Amino acid sequence: GLSLVSEYHMSLPSTEEPCSGITLKFVEHDRFQSEVQKFSKRHRTVPDDIQSLQRLLEVQFHPTSPQTVITPKNLHCVTRTAEYALWKVVCVVQSLHKGQMPRMYFALRGVTIYFLCMGTHIDNYDDGVLRATAVERVSDFLS
Repeated sequence: GLSLVSEYHMSLPSTEEPCSGITLKFVEHDRFQSEVQKFSKRHRTVPDDIQSLQRLLEVQFHPTSPQTVITPKNLHCVTRTAEYALWKVVCVVQSLHKGQMPRMYFALRGVTIYFLCMGTHIDNYDDGVLRATAVERVSDFLS
């Protein structure tokens, strides 16, 4: 099952022709939502922190005028296929130290970002396992 979290309407800088309706869509895998809910029990700001991350991703992956707002240290492309690009990003959580912040995998296809899975060092996540989970879950969206 899939669930749509949010759609943000982007407005272009005023120097360009006004163009309404440029949208970046965010979709969360059901299991990603469960992981977020579980993590939110210990860290209540996480839903807001994810919204902040989405606002940054909107700028980073803007369809017509993308801008780098997340450093390559915190966001990098793991792999690209003909269908999508798989990315790993660090989500800043207000109450955590840098090493404890959740790592999230998402797939970007066109103007849609599919949040797939998350893990933290607090939970001793294994990046290889997390990456495999992301690849497995992306097929739920793009098969």
